[in-house]
Amino acid sequence: MAKTLTDFERMQIEDDIKILMAERRRRLNEVMQDKHITLVELEKLTGVAKSSIQRYLTGETTKIPIDFFEKFAMVTNTPLDYVTCYDKQKNTSIGEYRGEFEDLLASLNEQQREQVKQYARFISGSK
Repeated sequence: MAKTLTDFERMQIEDDIKILMAERRRRLNEVMQDKHITLVELEKLTGVAKSSIQRYLTGETTKIPIDFFEKFAMVTNTPLDYVTCYDKQKNTSIGEYRGEFEDLLASLNEQQREQVKQYARFISGSK
């Protein structure tokens, strides 16, 4: 039988979620400021409406879709674990693996490189 939460436990969980979401918003805003990215630019890069992004950043919308975090992390070259608060380090970046990735791409034939590009577009939501 599943345990029923007490009112106190429920309130504690709700408070924890509010704290986590506030930190996620803070990190999104911080990265945008550090990278000098405007709402208009972020809209173009992620395909997410500027008005939605603004609601995410201000807390007007409390549920931020995970695909927004994924797109945001990709276009800002920031680790997804950092913007979602699963990691405190924002300095780990895709750039660390650039040489390894370039070596891997160089070892592929043209058809394989095209497949990698298509997959990257698919996971990034690009066309």
